[in-house]
Amino acid sequence: MGWWDGSRWLGSRWVYNAETVANIQLYFGLECVHENDCINGITANSQQRNNIAKGQGIRENGSDVSRRQVYGETVLSASSEEQHARGSPREVQLGKPTASLEIPVSYRVHNKFWYYLFAFGAALGDDIFYYTFYPFWFFNLSPWIIRRVALMWGLLMYIGQSSKEIIKWPRPSAPPVAPLERRYFREYGMPSTHAMVGTLVPFTILVVSWDKVEYSPIAGILLASSWTLLVCLSRLYKGMHYIMDIIVGIILTAILMFIVFQFLEQLDTFLITHPVAPLVSIVAALFLGTIYPTQDGWSSTRGDTIVIMGVTTGIYSSIWLAHHFDMPPPYTELPPPQIQWPGLYQVAAMMVRELIGVTMMGLAHLTFKTIILGLLSMISGQKITEETKKKAWVEIPYKYITYFAISATVFLISPFIFKFVGL
Repeated sequence: MGWWDGSRWLGSRWVYNAETVANIQLYFGLECVHENDCINGITANSQQRNNIAKGQGIRENGSDVSRRQVYGETVLSASSEEQHARGSPREVQLGKPTASLEIPVSYRVHNKFWYYLFAFGAALGDDIFYYTFYPFWFFNLSPWIIRRVALMWGLLMYIGQSSKEIIKWPRPSAPPVAPLERRYFREYGMPSTHAMVGTLVPFTILVVSWDKVEYSPIAGILLASSWTLLVCLSRLYKGMHYIMDIIVGIILTAILMFIVFQFLEQLDTFLITHPVAPLVSIVAALFLGTIYPTQDGWSSTRGDTIVIMGVTTGIYSSIWLAHHFDMPPPYTELPPPQIQWPGLYQVAAMMVRELIGVTMMGLAHLTFKTIILGLLSMISGQKITEETKKKAWVEIPYKYITYFAISATVFLISPFIFKFVGL
């Protein structure tokens, strides 16, 4: 129970109702299937498919069944009368540290267009997005713009992630919702940090480039709004949030962005030019990681938050070094005033730079992860397991140092490699 158990008060409202989320899923062609809906996992054989195609009924073990499509396969499901006779399935409340990872539901996809579109939308707030988006902008588009996005991301995500551990509101229950992302089953849902990322990234780009790059303001607003809408709808489609989680995430982001923009330029300048800026940012990040709100010494969001702080401070430390030692590329240069559409050669060069950068990130991750975990094991005299990784004395230095080192190394060394190979 959080600081205010508003989830009970809102439970009957459509903005905080699992049935509303389930209806949204169904509208876009995603059907929640109860554990007693399918008959022993039976999949129709060829003869049964022919019968179905001819519109003929089927009976399996004395039960009436109906046709469903799952990734192109016909699955036999019990009739509604049969399901009612078997009783309602148990309900699992997700979004709590004690939530079960085994849920009594599955799902059926009736519209693959929406399925893949919202899978892409959800990815815009996941690790794969960060690993590819930031390097691509740094190496190919505008370090000046994207470093400000990274700074906004680091500040707002700490507030959003820690808010979950303070508010402690759960995610939609299954059933009636069919949740698609198992990794978030034990993470609180209020506010939606996917909605926060889906708002802060496009709108920070829009704001910081507004008077620096020539483009249609209407097109920029529409593109940023479409980005946000896609990410937010993907969280409902995947059954991971209530509508209220999304609304609060967007409003909180708008308020925080307005506040941060009042001192964003001053903070950016300090982090790049001040002699002790890296020390200040590192100490601040480790302090914030240490006081991060947890449940019994651990929280599912702390690890992701420490990674974000490690990436953000690593990026700025690399820019600080490049600025003070005149190392390429010139991170302080403004973006070109006009959008320059690349030719075929430029597109190929951009892809090669991205491939080199992402490959270096992978190698750096493997190297630093092995070194840090080895050092922690040697210092503590304990074997590092998945359980010990949850302890603060392991998780904070392991994730922070690893991702700080990855970011600092990649953004410092990659430009030299690009220059060496003629990119």
